[in-house]
Amino acid sequence: PSIQTKRTTMTTASVRHMPRMEESRLVEMLTAGAPSPSLRRNNPFISNFSTHQALPMEPAEESPLLVRPIPGSYQQLFHSLLTTDFDPTSRTPKTLPPELCNRVLSFLTVKRVQQKNVCATNSSSHDGVHHLSTTLLENECTWWLSRAGSMPDGRGQQWIQYLLNRHNSCLQRLSAVSVKIPPMPQGPLSAREFVLQSFSIDQGWHAITPIFQISNQAGWQKFTLPEAVDVNEVRLVCLSNQIAEYLSNAELTPHKSRFESVGFFSVRFE
Repeated sequence: PSIQTKRTTMTTASVRHMPRMEESRLVEMLTAGAPSPSLRRNNPFISNFSTHQALPMEPAEESPLLVRPIPGSYQQLFHSLLTTDFDPTSRTPKTLPPELCNRVLSFLTVKRVQQKNVCATNSSSHDGVHHLSTTLLENECTWWLSRAGSMPDGRGQQWIQYLLNRHNSCLQRLSAVSVKIPPMPQGPLSAREFVLQSFSIDQGWHAITPIFQISNQAGWQKFTLPEAVDVNEVRLVCLSNQIAEYLSNAELTPHKSRFESVGFFSVRFE
């Protein structure tokens, strides 16, 4: 869906990088009418914007409404919503209809990712032993492992792709990821270094996190993103396994082919 005027079309993709607000606060601001002078000064969304001529729409009998044209900026759209003016002679309170506020709110807010809604959709390769969906469980009797030979010298780029909301394609707020591995000596093929990637039309699949390093230990290991991101699909890309740094050892050289895969038990998104 998109918000359209005669001048500009703004799709949900345009809102991807918009600073998000707490839903209760945004509802309050949208339904409170025109902001006070102090709000105009302090709110980064509505400061220093020029005023645009209102475009009249067909008003309801008891709720005259003027909708401003959208000049192409989501900040200005937000400004227009907060400063919508009504007929000065009307006694109708300066507020947008609740159904319109809720509709606008659906484009300006985002929900935190919930693990129960995440699903695995694809992978670079796998050994075929367990289904990709088992990586979303806490069961240590199942795992994902890339195909043999996919990580020469224990390094490469093997990944699993996850849809963060299986019910729709709405953006989800992602702030952390946790991974569980079998540590060495039982898990030499366990992931050590990894990054998260997301997709955009202009950049393709690109990293949205620094390189994280998984310690050689059992249990969940949590990695907090430097800044929360709003995405609907991610790839967890494994860059090395736990034994990669030891493969230069002469005693292991004859056995390198045994260690050219990577995997993990489980992953959890927050």
